[in-house]
Amino acid sequence: MIKQWELFERVSVGRVARNLRVSLNERGGFALNNKAFEDLGEPQAVEMFFDKINKLVGMRPCVPDVKHAYTVKQQGKSKSYLIRAMAFCSFYGIQVTGTMLFVEPSIEDKMLVLDLKTAKPVAARKSKAKLGDSPVLAFGSGSNG
Repeated sequence: MIKQWELFERVSVGRVARNLRVSLNERGGFALNNKAFEDLGEPQAVEMFFDKINKLVGMRPCVPDVKHAYTVKQQGKSKSYLIRAMAFCSFYGIQVTGTMLFVEPSIEDKMLVLDLKTAKPVAARKSKAKLGDSPVLAFGSGSNG
């Protein structure tokens, strides 16, 4: 008998919780797991930055009363947090269908850095998925494109 092993490369839920995990949905919502939220300093709000050349999104903690602050909201009683940034995404022409997961989010100089170039689609739940649906990330043609 010839064995044809296939390496299973997904990590267990417990391990994911120990890593930074950030995703972006089609409504301009950036979802952060508890580790990303803690490593960012558990902010009440963030300032949003964009590097057009390198296609990077940056988030830096700020006080909520800054006029351009984006509020960080806990998702119910879970240990995940949401930043609603549709205006930011629209302005820079960041368009998503489905949900995209940032491959290697990092904290650099107290800023969460997300690379749009390497973001990967999150598999849709079977109950919601339609045949042929695959999340897509595009950028450009925004107000500041």
